[in-house]
Amino acid sequence: MEKKEKEEYVWFVEPMDSNTNMVIAQELSEENFGRVKCEDGKKHNLWRCSWNFVISLYKSKRNFGLNFRSYNKEGTQGKIRDCTFLFKKRKRKKTKAVK
Repeated sequence: MEKKEKEEYVWFVEPMDSNTNMVIAQELSEENFGRVKCEDGKKHNLWRCSWNFVISLYKSKRNFGLNFRSYNKEGTQGKIRDCTFLFKKRKRKKTKAVK
């Protein structure tokens, strides 16, 4: 049985406001920016970045008021897809106290 190679992903972020765009632009070079057609058929203004950059944005999101969506694609030929849901916290069901 052959071992499946680890999947490589290319990551992107889409700023949803001018403040977030400015923060991202200060960290990434302009050559990483482009208007790209995604899996949903729409074009989005995306910044290509590393997984570590996406994680650091999420960690800074609340403190700096950042508003963005994250995207990725598998390998070099994959379709770009929205994966913002990966970072949403699950809502816990409220439990009633048993008497």
